[in-house]
Amino acid sequence: MLSGRNLLLPRNRKKDNLWIKWIHIFYFKGNEVHNVQLTHNASWIIKNVLKQQDIVSTMQEWNLMKDHFNMKKVYDQIRGDVPDVNWKCLLQKSLARPRAIFIFWLLCHNMMPTKARLKRFGMVDGDKCVLCPEVETTDQLFFCYPTLTEWWSHALAWLKVDHNPQGWD
Repeated sequence: MLSGRNLLLPRNRKKDNLWIKWIHIFYFKGNEVHNVQLTHNASWIIKNVLKQQDIVSTMQEWNLMKDHFNMKKVYDQIRGDVPDVNWKCLLQKSLARPRAIFIFWLLCHNMMPTKARLKRFGMVDGDKCVLCPEVETTDQLFFCYPTLTEWWSHALAWLKVDHNPQGWD
């Protein structure tokens, strides 16, 4: 991943890097970074990096980092104070398989490709579940089947969590 610092480097540093040369010729056109006026067809990464330049330029750490750059410090400064959520550990540093983490992410963002959702986009004709006559939704897939409800109850009991799974929403 290309860090934002690499895009904002002055010309005299890392001048042999083809990417830096291209950015400076195509976007900066001989101007300093803070004087660049971007056009509407500039790439999204350039636009976003240059939007953050005011924040980054005022950072005390930026001036002290010279040769040792820490992207985490810059990211934390730009992001600001964001409260931690209690489900963060389910996605980050999880021992679950990547496939399970990805499915969980889809569920959290209500993007699971159920038949009801795919029908809304015109990708399938029917929205009925293949296992029952119900409309296939996230709640129906993960919570409404009697067997799945029983599995959820057993899993939560094993984890010593007192909760009755009733649905995703």
